[in-house]
Amino acid sequence: MIAKSNPSAGRQKELATLFRSARVIPVLTIERLDDAVPLVDAIAPSVKAVSGQGGDVLGNAIRQNVIDNVAKLNSATPILNAAVEARKLRVVGGIYRLKDGKVDMVA
Repeated sequence: MIAKSNPSAGRQKELATLFRSARVIPVLTIERLDDAVPLVDAIAPSVKAVSGQGGDVLGNAIRQNVIDNVAKLNSATPILNAAVEARKLRVVGGIYRLKDGKVDMVA
């Protein structure tokens, strides 16, 4: 991740709007907003992809983020891509539930 030291006021407003529109409340304690920028940038596409869906928006965003990252890892580098194509490697994704220790496999 690349941290941006001072996000513009417009970028800060965009990040706040993204979270509000998806009804997602960040669960991290962040002392400075710019410390959250890399994390928000990483999950923003997943949040945007599910923001129009009904139901559990946070759960949908988490699930979509897992799906998106599995897809990225499947083609991340020539070495990984070759291993996936040769069926020597399988990239899978799941969501770990803290309350009961179970993993819900997603992709």
